[in-house]
Amino acid sequence: MIIACKIVDSDTAPKDFIKRFFPREIEVICRIKNPYLISTYCVLQRKSRYYIFMRYCEGGDLLDYIYSKDISESRAKLWMNQLGIALLYLHRMNIAHRDIKCENILITNNLNVKLADFGFARFVVDNGGNFLMSRTFCGSLPYTAPEILEGHAYDARKADMWSLGVVLYVMLNRSLPFESQSVKILIQMQLANQPVRHRPKAMSTTTELFRRTVDQLIVVDPRRRWNVSNLLTSQWINLGNGRHTNDRLQRLNVPYDSRDRQNLGKLISQAANNAANKNPNLFIIKHDITKSAESLRLV
Repeated sequence: MIIACKIVDSDTAPKDFIKRFFPREIEVICRIKNPYLISTYCVLQRKSRYYIFMRYCEGGDLLDYIYSKDISESRAKLWMNQLGIALLYLHRMNIAHRDIKCENILITNNLNVKLADFGFARFVVDNGGNFLMSRTFCGSLPYTAPEILEGHAYDARKADMWSLGVVLYVMLNRSLPFESQSVKILIQMQLANQPVRHRPKAMSTTTELFRRTVDQLIVVDPRRRWNVSNLLTSQWINLGNGRHTNDRLQRLNVPYDSRDRQNLGKLISQAANNAANKNPNLFIIKHDITKSAESLRLV
């Protein structure tokens, strides 16, 4: 059994990250338990270093998969179903991910997907249950909703849905719908390209229902943008009515993978001891965490 480990050094990571984002990440990953979210087994601290032991996904990330293989519409539908269930679970817990992108979607050996990397996640309600708008620019530019690029306070859950729409588009177009290093140009592209235009090959190989689903997610006005329940009960996903979706989510609300659980404690204990001895060969990090947190210095 292989487990992955993300290492954060509080001495070298940006102070703003350690003060604001990292405590949120730890709180979130310790609370969530869903089969389509990456499982965190243990978080250890050794002096200035934090070791986050996680489920290892054998298939790498979605972006690498797209580069190497074509994805059928039926496969995209299955994966969007799984991601929708994961996001519905998060949003019902009043958590927004805020960094959904292909690099943060990992693929298991059985070709299921798991949403990963909660470095920018946050709770969208305060301790009194009052809804909180977000103001921080988070995520990767090509996946960022226009309300964030324009500097407005935003509903982070609706911003998640825009990012999920971009992921869906990329799955079957094998390209980004909007791409520019300039925020100003990117906003102009988002406003001008409504509904979003698909590549000729995608137009010839996908259904009208797929393209309509993308149109409901990549919507400039967040008030008109689908929420995750709209996606899961859509004709394209075809999960049925809302009650069926709720029942399915409850059935899937299990802790984490039980495979080889008896070996997990031994692995983590060994890893912790080796970490204390600064064994450089200990950690097999197959998923490059620097891709998932481009602006953070993670050691």
